[in-house]
Amino acid sequence: MKGLAAKILLTCKKATELVEKKQNKRISFVENIQLKLHIWICKACAIYEKQSKIIQSFLHKISSNQATQKLSEESKKKILENLKD
Repeated sequence: MKGLAAKILLTCKKATELVEKKQNKRISFVENIQLKLHIWICKACAIYEKQSKIIQSFLHKISSNQATQKLSEESKKKILENLKD
């Protein structure tokens, strides 16, 4: 039984790796089940997953806002002047 449990249950390190991997690309069906089981059992990793999703969402919003906002010509000139000094 110990061998089967070792194959099914993840360590916290592996679970956090899968949390990050899942946010950037698809994980396999087995990995998804393993992760869900681990998150259900481990409250620390459940909190980590929530925090990671919040951070990812925040970073996505920032990058979206920066893509639409541009510096004014005056601001660009001030930056260039400060760089020359």
